[in-house]
Amino acid sequence: MNILTVENITKAYGERKLFDHTGFYLQEGEKAGILGINGTGKSTLLKILCGRVEADSGRFEYAEGLRIGYYDQEQQGLNP
Repeated sequence: MNILTVENITKAYGERKLFDHTGFYLQEGEKAGILGINGTGKSTLLKILCGRVEADSGRFEYAEGLRIGYYDQEQQGLNP
């Protein structure tokens, strides 16, 4: 059973496309990692999946009860 299905995600910032009709799925019990050099869209993908950023196009399907969390790389409002 798929717990997450992503179909045909497209996301661009101006002329720069991060995703062009990208898709994948995760099945129950699977684990996934996101690897890539800076600026390739790793954080943007996670923000799209948890609803903080809107994809230009595409479809998402989540299993009932699935929760996706995201912690920002930079925490605002904290004094070092």
